[in-house]
Amino acid sequence: MPSFVNKQCVVSHFSCDLCDADYVGYTARYLHQRIAEHKNSAIGRHFLEAHGNNNLLKENQFTVLRKCQSKFDCLVFEMLFIKNLKPNLNTRTPYVRNVLFNIFNFFFSRYNFYQLLFLVFIDRNSLTYFDLIMTFS
Repeated sequence: MPSFVNKQCVVSHFSCDLCDADYVGYTARYLHQRIAEHKNSAIGRHFLEAHGNNNLLKENQFTVLRKCQSKFDCLVFEMLFIKNLKPNLNTRTPYVRNVLFNIFNFFFSRYNFYQLLFLVFIDRNSLTYFDLIMTFS
């Protein structure tokens, strides 16, 4: 098993080796666990519909785009990589809205309004996210 599939909390990129289909996703669990589940996802449907067999999924079709520190980091970087790479198997149109909703819920469930203002203006990680968003814009 390639060593990268033992990583946790990553954003990964799937690239079909039979055509130009690709997909970006994250997992907080071990990547090899998530890869096994992809037989029943958009990737598995792609193999079945485009190539007639959903057993063609292999670990070497995945690369790690980013090792993250938390699930929140994964959500942010997944959204940014999807915006930048425009993978054709990521088809949920309200996806960015859902991710932003999850991000706001994450913050509002943990902080009050004044703590959030402090995080936005002072916290180095928030500035990093802002810089990344500006880079991918």
